[in-house]
Amino acid sequence: MTSDSGMSSLSSSSTSTTTTTNGINKEKLDKARNRLCGFLDELLLHEKGIKPLPNKAHQVCHCCGKNAYHCCSRCPSNPALHVHHHDGKNSCFLHCHNTASFGSWKEDFKWTGRKRKDWQHPDEAMLQESSRQMKRLHQSIFQSPPIASVTEAVRHDPTWNEHVI
Repeated sequence: MTSDSGMSSLSSSSTSTTTTTNGINKEKLDKARNRLCGFLDELLLHEKGIKPLPNKAHQVCHCCGKNAYHCCSRCPSNPALHVHHHDGKNSCFLHCHNTASFGSWKEDFKWTGRKRKDWQHPDEAMLQESSRQMKRLHQSIFQSPPIASVTEAVRHDPTWNEHVI
């Protein structure tokens, strides 16, 4: 069954037996674990928004500070970014959109409180540490606190209000 948005519904009675209309289930997801990197829908929209700067112009790359010839039209202020990897590293486009490295890039001084002139390109160890710290921050923000009782669970239900009988 397909909804208006093109999303397929799942056939399931429990999570262990859930199977998509394409025949994907938990077992097949586990086998493909090394290939999959999470839901990248938003990143794909940004990738579609890559535009060359007009008249073959260039701007300073938001991430590495070198000349770049493309921008992300989906991001606020349309930052200039390198779209292709160079020197065997990931592209600045991927780094810019990666929550794990937020705060590590040249134009992130706006968020970190540091001075732009003091920025240094992060090495692999710095990026791994940033990823570890950002994952910990993300977990602390989005992890729901334990609910003490059934009454509290009901009150945390988004459909609950004072007029419920």
